[in-house]
Amino acid sequence: MAEKTSLLTPVGRIIWGDAYEGETKNMQGAPLLVKTGPNAGQPRSQWAIGLAIPKTKAAWWDEVAPGAVGAWGAKVLQEGQKAFPNGAWQRQDFAWKIIDGDSTNFNQGTPPKRFCDIPNYKGNWILKFASGFAPKIVNENGTAEITQPGFVYPGCFVQVFGSIEGNKNDQKPGLYMNLQIISFQGHGERITTGPDAGTVGFGGVALPPGASTTPVGGMTAAQAQQTAMGMPGVPGGQPQLPGMPAPGAAQGTVGNMPGLPTPQPLAVTPNNAFVTLPGAGGVPGAAQGVPAGIPALPGAGVSQLPTAPAPQRQLTALAKGATYEQLRAGGWTDELLLAHGLMLP
Repeated sequence: MAEKTSLLTPVGRIIWGDAYEGETKNMQGAPLLVKTGPNAGQPRSQWAIGLAIPKTKAAWWDEVAPGAVGAWGAKVLQEGQKAFPNGAWQRQDFAWKIIDGDSTNFNQGTPPKRFCDIPNYKGNWILKFASGFAPKIVNENGTAEITQPGFVYPGCFVQVFGSIEGNKNDQKPGLYMNLQIISFQGHGERITTGPDAGTVGFGGVALPPGASTTPVGGMTAAQAQQTAMGMPGVPGGQPQLPGMPAPGAAQGTVGNMPGLPTPQPLAVTPNNAFVTLPGAGGVPGAAQGVPAGIPALPGAGVSQLPTAPAPQRQLTALAKGATYEQLRAGGWTDELLLAHGLMLP
């Protein structure tokens, strides 16, 4: 078995692919399948990235990167010549796994696109690395592995270490560029894929009858959604009782219980027949308001009269856990509590 040739790239930018999740379909949307061996025809996953390396030469085989990377272009060319000594490497359709980003040729996508029209291709050599296993991701000098998911993304600047070898296919000759290690070198503007929502043609049409650009019936968008779900149009799904403040009215904090509405006074029409007590003549200090004809208890003041037991007050779920004392401290009277359904009669 021929030994694979290792390849270390100069710094380039990932412009497509996912270093963390393997793809299961090709550019035409068909499932990826094992091509040879005992598992031929079975589904497979593939981790693949496109690495854009800025052009410095007119031909990729003349490219030379400084330092240990060296003449990476010549290294790829030599591997193709070694793997296909019969001259198949000279064929026009030989798969070098290197694309000229300025080429006007079409790719194999659906629909096909010219390479020069694909974003981030122009001015670059695009190297296509792939592997049946997820690559190892390391820091800039390779001394530490980066395990944070999603740390490397399309748009990042990286170096790639892998191997190159012939595909041993005389009918469709070419090279494999095997993805092994990605070294993060720097962040870049994130590249997203898929259609541009601003260019597909949304809007610009007449709305059908019944459609409105504002919430219908004076409700907010959230209330309209609640109503569509079968809930009353009140935040939190609480029923709106007669006399309760409308949604959006000023809310207060009563006895440290947030969310309860600020009590609104009831409109009361006074009955003049009850302004003064019978027999008291409306005179201040007249027997502490006790009707005439009731004798005072011997040796006892009014304050010593027997007191009636305190009434039992039962609050409803609308009180949201507040106690009767908290509500009274917040300005709620018994009449208001009854009227708003916060207390049972």
